[in-house]
Amino acid sequence: MNDATVELDPIVEERRWSWRLIGWVAVLVLANRMADTAMTTPEMVTFEMLEYFGTNQVAWLNTSAMLAGAIASPLLAKSADIFGKRRVLLVTIFIAGAGSLICLVAPHLWIFLFGRLLQAPPWPSCSSRWRSPVRSAPRRWR
Repeated sequence: MNDATVELDPIVEERRWSWRLIGWVAVLVLANRMADTAMTTPEMVTFEMLEYFGTNQVAWLNTSAMLAGAIASPLLAKSADIFGKRRVLLVTIFIAGAGSLICLVAPHLWIFLFGRLLQAPPWPSCSSRWRSPVRSAPRRWR
């Protein structure tokens, strides 16, 4: 097998809502909620953060994270092809959680920006997260 041929997981046919499908939907809704919150929360408290960090560099707060997300997108797509979507999604969610904790305790702006860089990788995958439960649903539900 070479890079051009990737063996896909077999599609599981399910006739009704199972605990597995409910679990998938719950995890993906929470992951989407986490990514949305991580993207928009710093904008709600921008002025307080600028005062706390003693700077006027507001543009770096979201620009750095968006740049990291754009850079991570093709890397994560290739990693998902190689290692599997579930594993890559879980790793990026844990990395984003670590970035959130770093942002929470950041004593100055550069550490906060480092945390924002770690939060960014799951953002590009927000729209692709819904493919996994859809693939496991019966064809008549799609």
